[in-house]
Amino acid sequence: MSTATAPSPSGVLRRHPDFLKLWGAQTISVVGTRITELALPLTAIGLLGTSAFQVGLLAAAHYAPYLIIGLPAGVWVDRLRRRRVMIVADLVRFGVLLTVPIAAATGVLHVWLLFPAAIVVGMMSVFFDLASQAYLPTLVGARRLIEGNTKLQLSRTAGDLTGPGIGGILVQWITAPFAIVADAVSYVFSALALLLIRHPDPLPPRNTDSGMIAEIVAGLRAVFTDPLLRPLLLATGVGNSFGFFGMCQAVLVLHCIRELHVSPVALGIVLGAGNAGMLAGSLLNRRVTNRAGIGRVIVGGVLLAGAALSILAVAPAGPMAPPVLASGLALVGAGVAVANINQVSLRQSVTEPQVLGRMTATFRVVNYGAIALGAALGGVLAGPIGLRGVLWLAAAGGTLAVVPVLLSPIRALRTIPAAA
Repeated sequence: MSTATAPSPSGVLRRHPDFLKLWGAQTISVVGTRITELALPLTAIGLLGTSAFQVGLLAAAHYAPYLIIGLPAGVWVDRLRRRRVMIVADLVRFGVLLTVPIAAATGVLHVWLLFPAAIVVGMMSVFFDLASQAYLPTLVGARRLIEGNTKLQLSRTAGDLTGPGIGGILVQWITAPFAIVADAVSYVFSALALLLIRHPDPLPPRNTDSGMIAEIVAGLRAVFTDPLLRPLLLATGVGNSFGFFGMCQAVLVLHCIRELHVSPVALGIVLGAGNAGMLAGSLLNRRVTNRAGIGRVIVGGVLLAGAALSILAVAPAGPMAPPVLASGLALVGAGVAVANINQVSLRQSVTEPQVLGRMTATFRVVNYGAIALGAALGGVLAGPIGLRGVLWLAAAGGTLAVVPVLLSPIRALRTIPAAA
Protein backbone atom coordinates (compact mmCIF):
# COMPACT_ATOMS: atom_id res chain seq x y z
CA MET A 1 0.00 0.00 0.00
CA SER A 2 1.43 3.40 -0.95
CA THR A 3 0.45 7.02 -1.32
CA ALA A 4 1.72 9.51 -3.88
CA THR A 5 4.44 11.90 -2.77
CA ALA A 6 4.77 15.22 -4.53
CA PRO A 7 8.34 16.31 -5.29
CA SER A 8 9.84 19.13 -3.26
CA PRO A 9 10.64 22.52 -4.81
CA SER A 10 13.86 22.48 -6.82
CA GLY A 11 17.04 23.34 -4.97
CA VAL A 12 15.68 22.81 -1.43
CA LEU A 13 18.58 20.54 -0.44
CA ARG A 14 21.11 23.26 -1.23
CA ARG A 15 19.83 24.88 1.99
CA HIS A 16 19.78 21.62 3.97
CA PRO A 17 22.96 21.70 6.11
CA ASP A 18 22.91 18.03 7.07
CA PHE A 19 22.42 16.85 3.49
CA LEU A 20 25.26 19.13 2.39
CA LYS A 21 27.51 17.34 4.89
CA LEU A 22 26.46 13.94 3.55
CA TRP A 23 26.91 15.16 -0.01
CA GLY A 24 30.35 16.55 0.78
CA ALA A 25 31.38 13.34 2.55
CA GLN A 26 30.42 11.19 -0.42
CA THR A 27 32.01 13.56 -2.95
CA ILE A 28 35.36 13.53 -1.15
CA SER A 29 35.16 9.78 -0.69
CA VAL A 30 34.38 9.06 -4.37
CA VAL A 31 37.32 11.12 -5.62
CA GLY A 32 39.64 9.37 -3.17
CA THR A 33 38.35 5.96 -4.17
CA ARG A 34 38.99 6.65 -7.85
CA ILE A 35 42.57 7.65 -6.99
CA THR A 36 43.18 4.32 -5.25
CA GLU A 37 41.56 2.36 -8.10
CA LEU A 38 44.42 3.69 -10.23
CA ALA A 39 47.20 3.81 -7.62
CA LEU A 40 46.72 0.32 -6.16
CA PRO A 41 47.25 -1.63 -9.41
CA LEU A 42 50.07 0.75 -10.37
CA THR A 43 51.72 -0.04 -7.04
CA ALA A 44 51.39 -3.75 -7.79
CA ILE A 45 52.71 -3.38 -11.35
CA GLY A 46 55.46 -0.80 -10.94
CA LEU A 47 56.84 -1.57 -7.50
CA LEU A 48 56.15 -5.27 -7.08
CA GLY A 49 56.12 -6.54 -10.67
CA THR A 50 52.92 -8.55 -10.27
CA SER A 51 51.39 -10.63 -13.05
CA ALA A 52 48.33 -9.66 -15.07
CA PHE A 53 46.37 -12.34 -13.22
CA GLN A 54 47.23 -10.82 -9.84
CA VAL A 55 46.32 -7.32 -11.04
CA GLY A 56 42.98 -8.71 -12.21
CA LEU A 57 42.38 -10.17 -8.76
CA LEU A 58 43.05 -6.77 -7.22
CA ALA A 59 40.44 -5.21 -9.51
CA ALA A 60 37.96 -7.96 -8.63
CA ALA A 61 38.35 -7.12 -4.94
CA HIS A 62 36.14 -4.07 -5.53
CA TYR A 63 33.12 -6.12 -6.68
CA ALA A 64 33.62 -9.52 -5.07
CA PRO A 65 32.64 -8.41 -1.53
CA TYR A 66 29.16 -7.46 -2.78
CA LEU A 67 28.63 -11.01 -3.99
CA ILE A 68 30.17 -12.62 -0.91
CA ILE A 69 28.87 -10.51 2.00
CA GLY A 70 26.26 -8.27 0.34
CA LEU A 71 23.15 -9.96 1.77
CA PRO A 72 24.50 -10.42 5.35
CA ALA A 73 25.77 -6.82 5.26
CA GLY A 74 22.25 -5.69 4.37
CA VAL A 75 20.95 -7.43 7.50
CA TRP A 76 23.53 -5.68 9.70
CA VAL A 77 22.74 -2.31 8.14
CA ASP A 78 19.07 -2.90 9.01
CA ARG A 79 20.04 -3.67 12.63
CA LEU A 80 22.40 -0.75 13.28
CA ARG A 81 22.40 3.04 13.10
CA ARG A 82 23.14 3.78 9.46
CA ARG A 83 25.25 6.93 9.90
CA ARG A 84 27.37 5.18 12.53
CA VAL A 85 27.99 2.31 10.09
CA MET A 86 29.22 4.82 7.49
CA ILE A 87 31.59 6.50 9.95
CA VAL A 88 33.08 3.19 11.12
CA ALA A 89 33.51 2.07 7.48
CA ASP A 90 35.34 5.32 6.66
CA LEU A 91 37.71 5.00 9.62
CA VAL A 92 38.49 1.34 8.89
CA ARG A 93 39.24 2.18 5.25
CA PHE A 94 41.54 4.98 6.40
CA GLY A 95 43.50 2.69 8.70
CA VAL A 96 43.80 -0.16 6.21
CA LEU A 97 44.88 2.01 3.27
CA LEU A 98 47.48 3.76 5.40
CA THR A 99 49.31 0.45 5.80
CA VAL A 100 50.28 0.49 2.11
CA PRO A 101 52.43 3.67 2.10
CA ILE A 102 53.81 2.81 5.55
CA ALA A 103 54.88 -0.62 4.28
CA ALA A 104 56.40 0.98 1.16
CA ALA A 105 58.33 3.51 3.24
CA THR A 106 59.72 0.80 5.53
CA GLY A 107 60.59 -1.55 2.67
CA VAL A 108 58.23 -4.39 3.65
CA LEU A 109 55.52 -3.90 1.04
CA HIS A 110 54.53 -7.15 -0.67
CA VAL A 111 51.75 -8.06 -3.07
CA TRP A 112 50.18 -10.27 -0.42
CA LEU A 113 49.65 -7.16 1.72
CA LEU A 114 47.78 -5.48 -1.12
CA PHE A 115 45.23 -8.30 -1.45
CA PRO A 116 43.88 -8.23 2.14
CA ALA A 117 43.97 -4.42 2.07
CA ALA A 118 41.90 -4.35 -1.12
CA ILE A 119 39.45 -6.94 0.22
CA VAL A 120 38.91 -5.17 3.56
CA VAL A 121 38.46 -1.81 1.83
CA GLY A 122 35.97 -3.47 -0.55
CA MET A 123 34.03 -4.95 2.37
CA MET A 124 33.86 -1.59 4.14
CA SER A 125 32.70 0.00 0.88
CA VAL A 126 29.81 -2.48 0.83
CA PHE A 127 28.71 -1.41 4.31
CA PHE A 128 29.14 2.30 3.49
CA ASP A 129 27.19 2.00 0.25
CA LEU A 130 24.27 0.10 1.77
CA ALA A 131 24.10 2.34 4.82
CA SER A 132 24.22 5.58 2.81
CA GLN A 133 21.32 4.53 0.57
CA ALA A 134 19.32 3.44 3.62
CA TYR A 135 20.12 6.66 5.50
CA LEU A 136 19.19 9.13 2.75
CA PRO A 137 15.38 8.73 3.11
CA THR A 138 15.70 9.31 6.86
CA LEU A 139 17.76 12.44 6.27
CA VAL A 140 15.83 14.18 3.49
CA GLY A 141 12.35 12.57 3.38
CA ALA A 142 10.52 11.01 0.45
CA ARG A 143 9.69 14.32 -1.28
CA ARG A 144 13.38 15.16 -1.72
CA LEU A 145 14.73 11.76 -2.77
CA ILE A 146 14.99 12.56 -6.48
CA GLU A 147 16.85 15.81 -5.79
CA GLY A 148 19.10 14.07 -3.27
CA ASN A 149 19.94 11.17 -5.55
CA THR A 150 20.52 13.56 -8.45
CA LYS A 151 23.13 15.45 -6.44
CA LEU A 152 24.79 12.25 -5.25
CA GLN A 153 24.89 10.96 -8.85
CA LEU A 154 26.56 14.22 -9.87
CA SER A 155 29.21 13.58 -7.22
CA ARG A 156 29.83 10.04 -8.46
CA THR A 157 30.11 11.24 -12.05
CA ALA A 158 32.41 14.12 -11.10
CA GLY A 159 34.57 11.64 -9.19
CA ASP A 160 34.72 9.35 -12.21
CA LEU A 161 35.81 12.29 -14.37
CA THR A 162 38.36 13.90 -12.04
CA GLY A 163 39.57 11.10 -9.76
CA PRO A 164 41.71 9.17 -12.29
CA GLY A 165 43.30 12.40 -13.52
CA ILE A 166 44.17 13.52 -10.00
CA GLY A 167 45.43 10.02 -9.28
CA GLY A 168 47.66 10.08 -12.33
CA ILE A 169 49.18 13.41 -11.28
CA LEU A 170 49.79 12.17 -7.74
CA VAL A 171 51.35 8.92 -8.97
CA GLN A 172 53.65 10.96 -11.22
CA TRP A 173 54.66 13.32 -8.39
CA ILE A 174 54.93 11.08 -5.32
CA THR A 175 54.74 7.48 -6.71
CA ALA A 176 51.78 5.12 -6.52
CA PRO A 177 51.99 3.88 -2.91
CA PHE A 178 52.02 7.40 -1.49
CA ALA A 179 49.21 8.55 -3.78
CA ILE A 180 47.02 6.15 -1.77
CA VAL A 181 47.50 8.51 1.21
CA ALA A 182 45.14 10.94 -0.56
CA ASP A 183 42.38 8.33 -0.55
CA ALA A 184 43.05 7.41 3.08
CA VAL A 185 42.82 11.06 4.13
CA SER A 186 39.62 11.50 2.12
CA TYR A 187 37.93 8.92 4.34
CA VAL A 188 38.90 10.92 7.44
CA PHE A 189 37.27 14.05 6.00
CA SER A 190 34.22 11.99 5.05
CA ALA A 191 33.91 10.62 8.60
CA LEU A 192 34.28 14.11 10.10
CA ALA A 193 31.56 15.48 7.83
CA LEU A 194 29.23 12.65 8.86
CA LEU A 195 30.00 13.25 12.54
CA LEU A 196 28.86 16.87 12.15
CA ILE A 197 25.37 15.87 10.95
CA ARG A 198 22.84 16.80 13.63
CA HIS A 199 19.86 14.93 12.21
CA PRO A 200 18.84 11.95 14.39
CA ASP A 201 20.40 8.61 13.50
CA PRO A 202 17.76 6.24 14.90
CA LEU A 203 17.97 2.50 15.09
CA PRO A 204 15.85 1.00 12.29
CA PRO A 205 12.59 -0.44 13.62
CA ARG A 206 12.61 -4.23 13.95
CA ASN A 207 9.52 -6.41 13.95
CA THR A 208 11.36 -9.58 14.93
CA ASP A 209 14.52 -10.90 16.55
CA SER A 210 14.92 -13.68 13.99
CA GLY A 211 18.31 -14.93 12.85
CA MET A 212 20.49 -13.90 9.94
CA ILE A 213 19.11 -16.39 7.40
CA ALA A 214 15.51 -15.54 8.24
CA GLU A 215 16.18 -11.82 7.85
CA ILE A 216 17.96 -12.35 4.52
CA VAL A 217 14.95 -14.34 3.30
CA ALA A 218 12.60 -11.61 4.54
CA GLY A 219 14.60 -9.01 2.59
CA LEU A 220 14.51 -11.10 -0.57
CA ARG A 221 10.77 -11.64 -0.14
CA ALA A 222 10.23 -7.88 0.28
CA VAL A 223 11.87 -7.28 -3.10
CA PHE A 224 10.52 -10.20 -5.13
CA THR A 225 6.90 -9.79 -3.98
CA ASP A 226 6.69 -6.02 -4.46
CA PRO A 227 4.99 -4.99 -7.75
CA LEU A 228 7.41 -2.07 -8.18
CA LEU A 229 10.67 -3.48 -6.85
CA ARG A 230 10.49 -6.81 -8.72
CA PRO A 231 10.37 -5.32 -12.25
CA LEU A 232 13.12 -2.85 -11.34
CA LEU A 233 15.32 -5.72 -10.18
CA LEU A 234 14.69 -7.65 -13.41
CA ALA A 235 15.30 -4.60 -15.57
CA THR A 236 18.54 -3.57 -13.91
CA GLY A 237 19.78 -7.17 -13.81
CA VAL A 238 19.19 -7.69 -17.53
CA GLY A 239 20.49 -4.20 -18.36
CA ASN A 240 23.71 -4.70 -16.43
CA SER A 241 24.29 -8.16 -17.86
CA PHE A 242 23.94 -7.12 -21.51
CA GLY A 243 24.63 -3.40 -21.26
CA PHE A 244 27.71 -1.26 -21.02
CA PHE A 245 28.90 -2.54 -17.64
CA GLY A 246 28.65 -6.21 -18.59
CA MET A 247 28.79 -7.76 -22.04
CA CYS A 248 29.55 -4.53 -23.89
CA GLN A 249 32.41 -3.48 -21.64
CA ALA A 250 34.03 -6.90 -21.97
CA VAL A 251 34.69 -6.42 -25.70
CA LEU A 252 34.45 -2.69 -26.43
CA VAL A 253 38.11 -1.74 -25.88
CA LEU A 254 39.33 -4.73 -27.87
CA HIS A 255 36.90 -3.91 -30.70
CA CYS A 256 38.04 -0.28 -30.76
CA ILE A 257 41.75 -1.14 -30.89
CA ARG A 258 41.80 -4.20 -33.13
CA GLU A 259 38.93 -3.67 -35.55
CA LEU A 260 38.28 0.09 -35.60
CA HIS A 261 41.97 1.09 -35.20
CA VAL A 262 41.23 3.78 -32.61
CA SER A 263 44.36 5.28 -31.05
CA PRO A 264 44.85 5.08 -27.27
CA VAL A 265 44.42 8.85 -26.93
CA ALA A 266 41.17 8.81 -28.91
CA LEU A 267 39.98 5.80 -26.93
CA GLY A 268 40.45 7.72 -23.68
CA ILE A 269 38.32 10.56 -25.07
CA VAL A 270 35.68 8.09 -26.28
CA LEU A 271 35.39 6.42 -22.88
CA GLY A 272 35.27 9.83 -21.21
CA ALA A 273 32.20 10.65 -23.31
CA GLY A 274 30.23 8.10 -21.31
CA ASN A 275 30.94 10.00 -18.09
CA ALA A 276 30.14 13.28 -19.82
CA GLY A 277 26.77 11.82 -20.84
CA MET A 278 26.10 10.73 -17.26
CA LEU A 279 26.91 14.24 -16.07
CA ALA A 280 24.52 15.76 -18.62
CA GLY A 281 21.79 13.27 -17.71
CA SER A 282 22.20 14.07 -14.00
CA LEU A 283 21.97 17.81 -14.64
CA LEU A 284 18.85 17.48 -16.79
CA ASN A 285 17.16 14.78 -14.71
CA ARG A 286 15.00 16.88 -12.42
CA ARG A 287 13.64 19.05 -15.24
CA VAL A 288 12.85 16.01 -17.40
CA THR A 289 11.26 14.10 -14.50
CA ASN A 290 9.05 17.02 -13.48
CA ARG A 291 7.80 17.30 -17.05
CA ALA A 292 7.39 13.64 -18.06
CA GLY A 293 6.88 11.87 -14.73
CA ILE A 294 9.14 9.37 -12.98
CA GLY A 295 7.65 6.30 -14.69
CA ARG A 296 8.20 7.56 -18.22
CA VAL A 297 11.70 8.76 -17.38
CA ILE A 298 12.69 5.33 -16.03
CA VAL A 299 11.30 3.68 -19.15
CA GLY A 300 13.01 6.21 -21.40
CA GLY A 301 16.32 6.00 -19.58
CA VAL A 302 16.48 2.19 -19.73
CA LEU A 303 15.43 2.22 -23.39
CA LEU A 304 17.98 4.90 -24.31
CA ALA A 305 20.84 3.17 -22.47
CA GLY A 306 20.14 -0.10 -24.28
CA ALA A 307 19.28 1.17 -27.75
CA ALA A 308 22.25 3.57 -27.90
CA LEU A 309 24.58 0.57 -27.69
CA SER A 310 23.65 -0.14 -31.31
CA ILE A 311 25.58 3.02 -32.27
CA LEU A 312 28.71 1.33 -30.95
CA ALA A 313 27.96 -1.72 -33.08
CA VAL A 314 27.62 0.31 -36.32
CA ALA A 315 30.70 2.51 -35.78
CA PRO A 316 32.92 2.29 -38.89
CA ALA A 317 36.66 1.78 -38.89
CA GLY A 318 38.79 4.83 -39.60
CA PRO A 319 38.58 8.52 -38.70
CA MET A 320 34.80 8.48 -38.12
CA ALA A 321 35.05 5.82 -35.42
CA PRO A 322 35.87 8.08 -32.45
CA PRO A 323 33.02 10.60 -32.94
CA VAL A 324 30.46 7.85 -33.58
CA LEU A 325 31.59 5.87 -30.56
CA ALA A 326 31.68 8.99 -28.37
CA SER A 327 28.13 9.97 -29.35
CA GLY A 328 26.88 6.46 -28.60
CA LEU A 329 28.56 6.31 -25.19
CA ALA A 330 27.31 9.79 -24.30
CA LEU A 331 23.73 8.68 -24.96
CA VAL A 332 24.29 5.46 -23.00
CA GLY A 333 25.64 7.49 -20.07
CA ALA A 334 22.70 9.91 -20.13
CA GLY A 335 20.21 7.02 -20.16
CA VAL A 336 21.99 5.24 -17.31
CA ALA A 337 22.06 8.40 -15.20
CA VAL A 338 18.38 9.31 -15.43
CA ALA A 339 17.22 5.71 -15.07
CA ASN A 340 19.49 5.11 -12.08
CA ILE A 341 18.58 8.30 -10.21
CA ASN A 342 14.85 7.71 -10.54
CA GLN A 343 14.79 3.97 -9.94
CA VAL A 344 16.94 4.34 -6.80
CA SER A 345 14.62 7.09 -5.54
CA LEU A 346 11.61 4.90 -6.26
CA ARG A 347 13.17 1.92 -4.46
CA GLN A 348 14.01 4.01 -1.40
CA SER A 349 10.54 5.51 -1.29
CA VAL A 350 8.45 2.33 -1.45
CA THR A 351 10.61 0.23 0.87
CA GLU A 352 9.86 0.10 4.58
CA PRO A 353 12.67 1.68 6.69
CA GLN A 354 13.54 -1.57 8.45
CA VAL A 355 14.22 -3.33 5.12
CA LEU A 356 16.15 -0.59 3.26
CA GLY A 357 19.56 -2.17 3.82
CA ARG A 358 18.47 -5.61 2.67
CA MET A 359 16.63 -4.21 -0.33
CA THR A 360 19.72 -2.33 -1.49
CA ALA A 361 21.90 -5.38 -0.83
CA THR A 362 19.60 -7.55 -2.96
CA PHE A 363 19.86 -5.13 -5.87
CA ARG A 364 23.64 -4.85 -5.49
CA VAL A 365 24.17 -8.62 -5.42
CA VAL A 366 21.96 -9.18 -8.48
CA ASN A 367 23.48 -6.27 -10.40
CA TYR A 368 27.12 -7.12 -9.76
CA GLY A 369 26.44 -10.78 -10.38
CA ALA A 370 24.80 -9.81 -13.68
CA ILE A 371 27.83 -7.69 -14.65
CA ALA A 372 30.19 -10.59 -13.98
CA LEU A 373 27.97 -13.02 -15.89
CA GLY A 374 27.53 -10.65 -18.84
CA ALA A 375 31.25 -9.91 -19.07
CA ALA A 376 32.10 -13.61 -19.02
CA LEU A 377 29.44 -14.39 -21.62
CA GLY A 378 30.68 -11.59 -23.86
CA GLY A 379 34.19 -13.01 -23.74
CA VAL A 380 32.95 -16.51 -24.59
CA LEU A 381 30.78 -15.35 -27.50
CA ALA A 382 33.44 -13.11 -29.03
CA GLY A 383 34.94 -16.13 -30.81
CA PRO A 384 31.78 -17.58 -32.42
CA ILE A 385 30.00 -14.33 -33.36
CA GLY A 386 32.83 -11.77 -33.37
CA LEU A 387 33.36 -8.59 -31.35
CA ARG A 388 30.83 -6.59 -33.38
CA GLY A 389 28.32 -9.42 -33.02
CA VAL A 390 28.68 -9.26 -29.23
CA LEU A 391 27.98 -5.52 -29.35
CA TRP A 392 24.80 -6.14 -31.37
CA LEU A 393 23.73 -8.76 -28.83
CA ALA A 394 24.46 -6.32 -25.99
CA ALA A 395 22.31 -3.68 -27.68
CA ALA A 396 19.44 -6.13 -28.17
CA GLY A 397 19.60 -7.42 -24.60
CA GLY A 398 20.03 -3.93 -23.13
CA THR A 399 16.97 -2.69 -25.04
CA LEU A 400 14.86 -5.66 -23.90
CA ALA A 401 15.67 -4.72 -20.29
CA VAL A 402 12.83 -2.19 -20.53
CA VAL A 403 10.19 -4.93 -20.90
CA PRO A 404 9.73 -5.70 -17.15
CA VAL A 405 9.19 -1.98 -16.47
CA LEU A 406 6.74 -1.58 -19.36
CA LEU A 407 4.68 -4.52 -18.06
CA SER A 408 4.52 -3.08 -14.52
CA PRO A 409 2.65 -0.21 -12.83
CA ILE A 410 5.88 1.83 -12.93
CA ARG A 411 5.24 3.18 -16.43
CA ALA A 412 2.14 5.06 -15.21
CA LEU A 413 3.76 6.76 -12.20
CA ARG A 414 3.95 10.54 -12.29
CA THR A 415 5.59 11.00 -8.87
CA ILE A 416 7.30 8.65 -6.46
CA PRO A 417 4.94 6.87 -4.07
CA ALA A 418 5.72 6.57 -0.38
CA ALA A 419 5.55 3.43 1.72
CA ALA A 420 2.38 3.31 3.77
